[in-house]
Amino acid sequence: MKLKYIVLTALALTLGATACSDWNEPEAREPQVNSFKERDPQGYADYTAALRRWKQTPHQISVALFDNAPEVSVSERDFLRSLPDSLDFVVMRHAARLTKYDRDDMKLVRTDFGTRVLYRLDCATATPDEWTATAAAVKAGQFDGVVIASSAAPDASLLDALVTAAGSGATLMFEGSPSVLTGQMVPLFSHFIIDATSAKDAYDIDMAVRLAALAVDQASLLLCVAPSGQITDHSGVSRNAPAGAAVAAMTASPALAGIAITDISADYYDADIIYKRTRGAIQTLNPAQ
Repeated sequence: MKLKYIVLTALALTLGATACSDWNEPEAREPQVNSFKERDPQGYADYTAALRRWKQTPHQISVALFDNAPEVSVSERDFLRSLPDSLDFVVMRHAARLTKYDRDDMKLVRTDFGTRVLYRLDCATATPDEWTATAAAVKAGQFDGVVIASSAAPDASLLDALVTAAGSGATLMFEGSPSVLTGQMVPLFSHFIIDATSAKDAYDIDMAVRLAALAVDQASLLLCVAPSGQITDHSGVSRNAPAGAAVAAMTASPALAGIAITDISADYYDADIIYKRTRGAIQTLNPAQ
């Protein structure tokens, strides 16, 4: 009798545990994340309208060189939507292979934030067909302009055809030493991105600026640095490279056009706020923003 009671009790406990397991099985649900836009539509509309107006005023600009469309995405650092919305330009380094996410994010930042998105064309690898396709993409409104990256003067006929096809409203920048350009090419570009990624101090910056200014107007220069670098100014103060470049751009005489940050995704992670160094540099360039 005692054995029968033990068996029945054990069976009841087993069935009860199974039933509870079935009843309490967690249901898989997609996480619901409410963005600023969803939480406060009017506040979001007011903020983005003010941001777009500010970007139309005279100020020192900030440019991000962005490694879009990775083969495997590891986090939000791989998405255009997570970049600081106060950036003036984003250069898509792999513009020929946009993902659906790239296209959706491009629409968001261009429409809401007034951020202009540029197609990066590398002269070292681009074929004539790619030049034609780049111009067509800009003319179709998919991009706001082109950054031509080259260590030598671009092919004049290809450059002229791109400028003509892209239209007068397109932004055209040059990434490289402006000294390689011919006199007829220089006026085609609004800005010149000069490499300062190896600069350690203000003297390195001064040299890079002086060399570039021999060929183009100093006020059209953008200092290009990487987030991981450090730059020490003339007073001996060391700052992260974006902040150091911002200070150098502001204090130069005449002032430079602004800064460019390459490998910008490396600045994503921070315990306090994403893109902390980038945001700080933009704030340094434009304290009222």
